[in-house]
Amino acid sequence: MKKEQSILGLIRKHYIFTIIFPVVINFNYLMSQTWSIDDDNSVISQIFFYINKGIFLLLGLNFLFFLFKRKWKSSFVVLVTPFLMLLFFISFLEKNGIDSDTVYFKINKNKLLEMVEKEKSVAQDGKGRLVKIPMNGAYLGCDKYLVYDEIDEMANPKGNFRNIDYVKIYNRMTDKINIEKAYDVLSHRMEKHIYIVYFCLNTG
Repeated sequence: MKKEQSILGLIRKHYIFTIIFPVVINFNYLMSQTWSIDDDNSVISQIFFYINKGIFLLLGLNFLFFLFKRKWKSSFVVLVTPFLMLLFFISFLEKNGIDSDTVYFKINKNKLLEMVEKEKSVAQDGKGRLVKIPMNGAYLGCDKYLVYDEIDEMANPKGNFRNIDYVKIYNRMTDKINIEKAYDVLSHRMEKHIYIVYFCLNTG
């Protein structure tokens, strides 16, 4: 009876399943999320999504094939290694700040900057131009904006984001207007003065 290769040898032998497929899955997921930001590109987003479904199906069938052949080590390798590689690539992308928003901005940079130039400033503090442009693709319970902030207060995690994440609430008991924080803010810097910002309802 022929002895099975080492784990490392099997990973190399089945590199399409253990390395190539996880790379493709990560790429397709990123592209699917990126193209879904614009409603006009939902069909393209679905294509990437269904390609990934097909790849997961192939991974499952390959695992069952090795189980049927009683190649236990091979079945373990093609089941576990792709998911470990997926976690590695996800961690790599997150560490390097690569997500659907950054890819979308790079692809549509000229169009988005042109929109910023045409939009009126909403700044009320006289400290520089501030532009908010609504975007699609927000998380549940959040609003998403492309923000141009000339003084880059968005980069300050302790800043008040020039009051655009606060609301004025009239208090009938004291007959005063209170300024309260209405949102939890997630700010992603795209380049100098340009941010993609999520304003999520503060339920706390």
